[in-house]
Amino acid sequence: MPSTERFALMSVAVFTVVTVAIFALLGLLQRGVERL
Repeated sequence: MPSTERFALMSVAVFTVVTVAIFALLGLLQRGVERL
């Protein structure tokens, strides 16, 4: 497996984790705003 492919896979994995984390934070913020 060439290093470029591994780097691309890692980039996709990091991007996915960041996106999921952002959506989770947005969901928590929405729930907190609704509680107020």
